[in-house]
Amino acid sequence: MSRWSESAQQLARSRRLRCGGAAIVACQLLFGCASTVRDTPVNYRYGGQAVADLHGSTQRLRMGEFEDRRGLPPRMIFQGHSLNGNLASGGDQAELPVIDIVRDALQQGLRAARAPLVTSDETLWLSGVLVASTRDILPKGFFTGENDARLTVVVTLTSTASGAVVWHETYRVSDSITSSSPTAPKNMLNDLLDKLVAKLLADDDFLHRLR
Repeated sequence: MSRWSESAQQLARSRRLRCGGAAIVACQLLFGCASTVRDTPVNYRYGGQAVADLHGSTQRLRMGEFEDRRGLPPRMIFQGHSLNGNLASGGDQAELPVIDIVRDALQQGLRAARAPLVTSDETLWLSGVLVASTRDILPKGFFTGENDARLTVVVTLTSTASGAVVWHETYRVSDSITSSSPTAPKNMLNDLLDKLVAKLLADDDFLHRLR
C-alpha cells in the first residue's frame, strides 16, 4: 500500500472518530448518559398571583402526608426514556425528595392565598399522591431537543371530625420547551409546579370546601 493510501485511510479514520466523538458529546449534552445521575437543585419558589383570597375561611387546614408512588428514586425529577425508547436509568435529581417539593409548592400557593394553615386543631386535612413525573425528548437538531414534561398529582381533603373525604381531585399539568440546557429539568419542574398551584387555587370546588 502506498504512503498516500495509508495517509488517506488514517485521515478518514480520524474524521470518523472526530464525528463519532462529537455525536457522543451531543447526545450526552442533550439526553444525558442513560446511567448518569446529575444533581439539579430545583429551589422552587411560588411567585404567581393568588387568584383566591381565603383569609376569611372558617376552616383550619393542615398539610398532611404526601406520598410518592412513581416508583423512582425519591429525588429523581423525571422518569425519562433513552433514544431507543427504553426507560433511562439515569437522570436529574433534586436537592430534596420530589414529593417534598410538590407538597411545599402547594403550601406556598395556599399561603399566598392566605389560607388558614395550622399545625394543630385542624378541621380539614390536605394530603396528596405524586403519581407520575415524566419527560420525553424529541430531537430537533444536533444539540437541541423538544422536552415534553408531565406531572400528575392527586390531592385530597379529609374532614378531621368524621374522617370522610370531602374533596378529591387529580391534576395533570404539562409543559414543553426546546432546549439543550442542563437546567431544563429544573426549569420544567418549576413551570409544572406553577401550573399545579394555579389549578388548585382556581378550583371552585376546592375553594368552596375552605370557605
